[in-house]
Amino acid sequence: MNESALSTLLGLRGDPVIAETVFIARDIEIARYLGTRVHFMHISAARSVDLIRRAKAEGVLVTCEATPHHFTLTEECVRSFDTSTKVNPPLRTRQDVDAIKAGLKDGTIDCIATDHAPHTHEDKEVEYDAAPPGLIGLETAFALAFKELVATGVLTLPQLVDKMSTGPARVMGLADKGVIAEGKDADLAIIDPDRQWTVTKEDTVSKSRNSPFMGWQFTGRVATTICGGKVVYQQIN
Repeated sequence: MNESALSTLLGLRGDPVIAETVFIARDIEIARYLGTRVHFMHISAARSVDLIRRAKAEGVLVTCEATPHHFTLTEECVRSFDTSTKVNPPLRTRQDVDAIKAGLKDGTIDCIATDHAPHTHEDKEVEYDAAPPGLIGLETAFALAFKELVATGVLTLPQLVDKMSTGPARVMGLADKGVIAEGKDADLAIIDPDRQWTVTKEDTVSKSRNSPFMGWQFTGRVATTICGGKVVYQQIN
């Protein structure tokens, strides 16, 4: 978990913010020196957002992404010792969460990725320190982003669409992805923005259940997923 007074209180090994920022600072300098691109995954700290924002302003070819759990949850969730809250990098403070939202709003953070990491019940049903990091995030990604970003005015719905589809395609140089147009790949998600639903183990499509969002209620859900022109998922309830 995040290194803080709380990690000491809970008796858990702490992962300090500098473990993340020192590598970001190093790689920004390497990218600046070589004139090459660098992309950072799973930004979790306010200081990381500051470093990347400054690098972009200085013309360094840097892009990055953040996950729904890092702009939703804080280290306080670890008090439950629910191993679904153990992720890498760890959940950090409210200040860090707010900084990630600000980074998404001003364009410092280019896209949103799920960091979907399924684990078996046996893997996760151990002591917190012994559990592998990771949670399942595919099925709750849009709902969390809609709740935390669109409903609160951080992003508009079109901006969220960009962060979750067009933006990632642009960062990865995938010209046939993230665009609805004739001749492009028919990879589409149809959203019902008014659909109210609750995350339950019984309704989870993933074979894994390692999610800290079980029991959460949302408005907004993916109704249909089309991949390569074929319907691969359709909400029937």
